[in-house]
Amino acid sequence: MLKFNKNFFVRDISDKRYKHIIGVIESSKNLAERYNIDKKKVFIAAALHDIAKEIHINGRDLKKIFKNDRYLIKIPPVWHSFIGSLIAKERFKITDNEILDAIKYHTTGHPEMNEIAKIIFIADFIEPGRKYKECIDVRKKLKGKMELDKILLLVLEKKLIYLINNNKIIHPYAINLWNKLRSRF
Repeated sequence: MLKFNKNFFVRDISDKRYKHIIGVIESSKNLAERYNIDKKKVFIAAALHDIAKEIHINGRDLKKIFKNDRYLIKIPPVWHSFIGSLIAKERFKITDNEILDAIKYHTTGHPEMNEIAKIIFIADFIEPGRKYKECIDVRKKLKGKMELDKILLLVLEKKLIYLINNNKIIHPYAINLWNKLRSRF
C-alpha cells in the first residue's frame, strides 16, 4: 500500500490542495465501503487524482497531449485530470486502467466509467472541504440508500447546471454520461 502523507508528492503542493486530497480520500473510502468497491484501488486513485492540479504546462505540450480532442484544449479546469493520469502512469508506475481512468475522468466523467472512477468523481464533489450548497445537498441525500449511478447522476446534474449557468464549454464525455444515465432512470 502506498504510504501517503504530504511528502508523498515529488514536489510541494499547497496546504489547501493537500486538505482537499485528504477529504477526497476519506469520502472515497466511505463510498468504497458502502458500495463494496476495491478500497486499495480507490485509495490510490483518490491520493493521485489531483497530482497535476498545481502543475503548469506550456501550450505546445498541451496541444500534443490533447491533439485529438478539440473540446479538451478549450477547458483548462479539467486538464489536470488527463495530465494526472499520465503522471500516475509515468512517475508512480500505475498500470491499472481502472485507477488511471478514475484519475483521468474525475472532472469530466465518461459514459464508460468504471466503479472506481464513479467513486472518485463523486468524492471529489462531496468531500467535506466543499462548502457550497450543491455539495451539502448531495451529502444529505447520501444519508439515505441510493444506488451508485443515481448519486453519480445527481452530482453530474449539479456540475452541468453550474457549467450551463456560467456559459462554460461542456465536454462531450459529460453529455454522453448524462444521456446514458438519464436513459436508465
